Amino acid sequence: MRLIAMLLLVTVVSLAGLTGCFKANVNVPDYSNFGRPGEEPPPVQQAVPNDLPGLQHEVLALRSQNAELRAQNEDFRGNVGSLEKKVDKAKNENDKLKNENKQLKDENKKFRKMMGKD
Repeated sequence: MRLIAMLLLVTVVSLAGLTGCFKANVNVPDYSNFGRPGEEPPPVQQAVPNDLPGLQHEVLALRSQNAELRAQNEDFRGNVGSLEKKVDKAKNENDKLKNENKQLKDENKKFRKMMGKD
């Protein structure tokens, strides 16, 4: 985000420098509170060349982190799928046990009636 803002600023400044008619009409946005707290951006002419290696390193680190997070996400999705299957299996088993319980209750009622205890 910081790189985009700096590139935009460089573009605006270079356009203003190329054509004299743009100089009076160009409003350069204030980026004084952009970036890290308490840190002002360096002048545009020095910002991009000096900060480019750091930004490239940051991009590589973020890409690496992104790849790790994607791999973790795939693992989690696999685990969720596995757990969903286990839950479905447990629900089916629960339904079977409920049906068996109901049948046994009905049989108990029949036997009690036959024995005259109900």
